[in-house]
Amino acid sequence: MLSMLASVDRLPADTRERLGIFVKRAIMWDPPAQILGIRSPEGTYIPLEDENLSPEARLVEFRKWVTYYFVHGDLSARDPMQLNYKTPDPDRKPTFEHLPIQELLSLVDLAPGQKCDTVVCEPAFADVEWGIVNKALFDRDVRATWSSMTMWHIFGDACPWNVYLAAWRLEDEAKKSDLAVNFTMTRGANHFVGAISCTLNKDLTLSFQPMWDNPEGALSELSKLV
Repeated sequence: MLSMLASVDRLPADTRERLGIFVKRAIMWDPPAQILGIRSPEGTYIPLEDENLSPEARLVEFRKWVTYYFVHGDLSARDPMQLNYKTPDPDRKPTFEHLPIQELLSLVDLAPGQKCDTVVCEPAFADVEWGIVNKALFDRDVRATWSSMTMWHIFGDACPWNVYLAAWRLEDEAKKSDLAVNFTMTRGANHFVGAISCTLNKDLTLSFQPMWDNPEGALSELSKLV
């Protein structure tokens, strides 16, 4: 979505004008820092980067980690050290904990190798990705083109640490630029209340599983934004 917003200046003038009139909302939903080109601080953790795990184990552990509910510390100071990098909430079950293994394997590919958007989360892409984000959200000419559009960023308070990191950075940049980005937090939501998981299967098709844990709550939150 952000690539599309940032590329609006490549379109003919009449197309830009129509889009500027009729596009009313853009919603960033639970984006992790890495996909936005925001680099990870030292000492953080993602199973996909854990060199103590085999390539096979990294994907298995990531599948667990990304579906955890996390309880973070005091986040009022936006201190990354208050973020919980590894430990799930013992009182809440991860999204796929009781999903039969055959059903899980029909949705995700846990074989080692680059999948879907994983590769573009690598540090080599960070500068390009942040350039797109910066242009889409904080370039005055681009935002003026989308003159009728309200920009929202929504995330869950039980999401992984890198979702918080993204929200903090974007909120800081929005304040500096004085260009409006609205932020809202969904209480009790993990990444699979708000996320859309993209799985590349052996037939090269995409399987989308939106709003897995609480579809009614997710739609309710979305309805507030429109």
